[in-house]
Amino acid sequence: MSILVKAKLISLLLFGIPALLWVAYLLITSGKKEQKPVAAQAAEQPVQGAPVVSFTTEGRSGQFTYQSQEGRFTSYWEFGGGDYLAILYLPSEEQWEAKTGLPLAKRAEVLDLIGRETV
Repeated sequence: MSILVKAKLISLLLFGIPALLWVAYLLITSGKKEQKPVAAQAAEQPVQGAPVVSFTTEGRSGQFTYQSQEGRFTSYWEFGGGDYLAILYLPSEEQWEAKTGLPLAKRAEVLDLIGRETV
């Protein structure tokens, strides 16, 4: 087997097969659940009862929305790498009330729910 053939096989194994598997995964999971656009979710009234966390996916990232009787907010997330499943962008304690409209006293409870729903 020539060195060129070996190089092509190695290239296929390193880049081609994982890329094909990723495309297959996206095709399989894309049709599972129809999600409303984030703008449409934001127009809905707050939910009655338990708080809800919903996610939209746009490739390797998307947006998530926290919604409860007390309020709602939307933020950005993306898939992580290595030991990280996902990276969620959340307001700091100083910005919490201004960005989310939720009381700072509820922050830990809200973050706990978002974390549980993410994993």
